[in-house]
Amino acid sequence: MGENVALINACRALRAGTGETSYMLSTFRRTTVYAERLDNAIPVRDHPPGEGYWLPVYSSLQEMARSVQTECLYFSLTGADLLDDMVPSMIRAHGRAVAVMLDPLAEHAMALPPVSGIVPDDVAVPGGTR
Repeated sequence: MGENVALINACRALRAGTGETSYMLSTFRRTTVYAERLDNAIPVRDHPPGEGYWLPVYSSLQEMARSVQTECLYFSLTGADLLDDMVPSMIRAHGRAVAVMLDPLAEHAMALPPVSGIVPDDVAVPGGTR
């Protein structure tokens, strides 16, 4: 079974109340995920305005195409690299929380907030834990 299928199944189980957060996170961390790239920028969503950013990422190029609906540049990295390196760098650069939304239009969509246990403690939202 491909890692993206394992990740989707882990998200489905968690949403249904039959899965484990730790299993979904470990699966996310070892899976390659994809994100849209605009020239030299990474598109994030400011929602609700002024509260923080959401970074949409995708479990496959097909899922990204379904959501973005236009040809676009993209990059890929492991979930671990995203959560341990990229998100903390974005938080430090913007001075605001950056959460990850996996496959935002899918029935298995999963939010990964910037809390302790998901991102490094030094950039985690105070008081939040997974």
